[in-house]
Amino acid sequence: MSASLTTPRLELTRWTGDDLRLLTTLVSDPLVVRHIRDQEPWSAEFTRERHDAALEHWSAHGFGWRAIRWRHDGTAVGMVSVSHRPVGESVLGRPAVELGWLLAPPAWGKGVATEAVRAARDHAFGHTDVVYAQYQTGNDVSGRIMTKLGMTHHADRTDSDGVHTHLHVLTRTDWAALR
Repeated sequence: MSASLTTPRLELTRWTGDDLRLLTTLVSDPLVVRHIRDQEPWSAEFTRERHDAALEHWSAHGFGWRAIRWRHDGTAVGMVSVSHRPVGESVLGRPAVELGWLLAPPAWGKGVATEAVRAARDHAFGHTDVVYAQYQTGNDVSGRIMTKLGMTHHADRTDSDGVHTHLHVLTRTDWAALR
C-alpha cells in the first residue's frame, strides 16, 4: 500500500497525527465550511473526533484521508477523504467508497480539487466497485468537479443535518470506460 499518491503538481500523503493542524485550519475557516455539514466552523472536539476517525479508518481499511500538498515545496493546501461506507452507512444501500475534499482558499480555482480527487477516485477503485460524492445545493463548483470526474447524478436527498444534497455516483464499469 503506497503511502502517497502523486499527480503532476500534487502529492497526496497518508493522513497522520500531524495533520490535525491542517484539518483545524481548514474547518475553522467559514469560507471553507460554507457548504459542509451545517455550514459552521467545526468545534475543536468534533475536529479531533473526525481526525481520530480518519486515523482509525486507515488502520481498519488500509486507505483513507490524504493531505493534499504541492509537490514543489510540500505545502499542504487541503485534504481529500476516501472513506469506506458499509451497507449501513452508505447512502447507496450497498458498500461503497465516499469521496470528499476541503481546500484552503488560496488553492481555489487552480484545478487542485479536480486533480487531487481524480487521483483519489482512481485509487479508490482498488477497494470498491462504486464511488460516490455529495454536494450541498449552492456548491455548484463541487458538482462540476464530480461531473469532470465522470460521476453522474444519482439522486437528491436530505442529509443527516437536514441539508439538501445532490448525490453523484461512478461505477467501476463507467470508470473503466473513462480510461
